[in-house]
Amino acid sequence: MDMTLTGAAVRGGDEAFLAAIIDEYSDESPDHCMVLRYQGGAFKQRLLDHAVCAIVVSPDINAPVYFLSPHGEVTLAGPSGNATELIDDSDRGPSSMVLVRDAAWIGRCLYACGMARMVYMRDSDGIWHSIDAEVFVPREKRERALGFHAIGGAGPKDIYCAGQYGEIWHYDGAHWQQEDSPANLALTGICVRRSGEVVIVGMSGTLLVGRHGKWAVVDHQATERDFWGVAEFLGEIYVSNHDGVFRLVGETLDLIDLGAETVPTTAYLAANGEVLWSIGSNHAFYTRDGRVWVSVALPS
Repeated sequence: MDMTLTGAAVRGGDEAFLAAIIDEYSDESPDHCMVLRYQGGAFKQRLLDHAVCAIVVSPDINAPVYFLSPHGEVTLAGPSGNATELIDDSDRGPSSMVLVRDAAWIGRCLYACGMARMVYMRDSDGIWHSIDAEVFVPREKRERALGFHAIGGAGPKDIYCAGQYGEIWHYDGAHWQQEDSPANLALTGICVRRSGEVVIVGMSGTLLVGRHGKWAVVDHQATERDFWGVAEFLGEIYVSNHDGVFRLVGETLDLIDLGAETVPTTAYLAANGEVLWSIGSNHAFYTRDGRVWVSVALPS
């Protein structure tokens, strides 16, 4: 069974969750996801009946893992099995026309964002609340495709969303403020560093660094391909696209040698304080020190 990896999340130092689509089903049945749980050097597989655009783990290792669909379905996978819920089943909620694009654990809650600038927060009781009243664009006012592709934050009063046409918005827990962005291309990923500095990546190798309305373009000249991954690991910033995984050193991006015998596929990153994973369509690697990378044999 051939699969194409589409994303990942990590929990602890020895547990990772990879999302994949089964190649033979991708055209006729696109709404599916094969979840690969990696632990103790081995994989377990679970098939979900919806696509997955984001995998989120909470700081509580006993909490479920959240698998979010572009259409707003959420699967909660825990020790006792799966549960499902909808972000918003109203007419203004996620749909085939207004897709969820990203999600992140911020503070004590799960947040999700998507097209039309929708943003939702899931509270501790499992209730989803829209927090986008100031930014959401209803159907009758949409003159072009717009919305958020990425979300991240240092806390509930310091959240960033980025998306179409280089838009960057900041949420202080009560109000949204659009920031003066130096980009005009779609932005695809956000990493909020422990220091509070924010790194945003996007199309055509776009790399921005800043916060609170002060953004600088990193003119790295290392790649012009679209970035899909950004993460902080052991105090350093890593970004990735189909050209490889890079480490940000000043204004330079250094291409990482993953130690593979052949050129590996790369695209996405997932990290916590203990491990950093690189995920490509057909390859997975992880490192515990940022220097030595381990190739993970995927299930066949």
